[in-house]
Amino acid sequence: NAYAIVVVSEFLKNKISEYGVDKDKIFVMPNAVDETVFFPNPIKSEIKKYYAIENGALVIGFIGWFVAWHDIELLIDVFSKIAKETEAFLFLVGDGVLKNRFKDMAREKGIEDKVIFPGAISYEDIPHYIDSMDICVVPGSNEYRSPIKLFEYMAMAKPVVAPRCKPIE
Repeated sequence: NAYAIVVVSEFLKNKISEYGVDKDKIFVMPNAVDETVFFPNPIKSEIKKYYAIENGALVIGFIGWFVAWHDIELLIDVFSKIAKETEAFLFLVGDGVLKNRFKDMAREKGIEDKVIFPGAISYEDIPHYIDSMDICVVPGSNEYRSPIKLFEYMAMAKPVVAPRCKPIE
């Protein structure tokens, strides 16, 4: 009975229309970012210094919840290969039910000293952590998501590695 329905992806629009809802009243509006909060920062944050990361070390990062669909296992696996070839660190910023599993995985791969788990951080601190990253990663997604972190990373002019799927394209 709604006059309009707003969703974040074409997938969700199509899914809702399968229930008999008129497609003309379903609008796709992908997630977005507040550019007054997320922007390229000429004054670098102190995050690298806080974690004793030396200048020149590569910092790869992810910010989000530790849930299955983010495919953080893939990120840790790929990072373990990079960490053996270069001075690199992986920030896994967030929390969730899989945190201990990811810590165990880093230990098993011998990279626990290179994987940093800052925990859940405040919204106000997210730009500082993104600022400290050289490469930002969205390791996994699906056909119905519009990952906000992708837009936050891009608004801060960071190179982003993300899967090729419809909502991200």
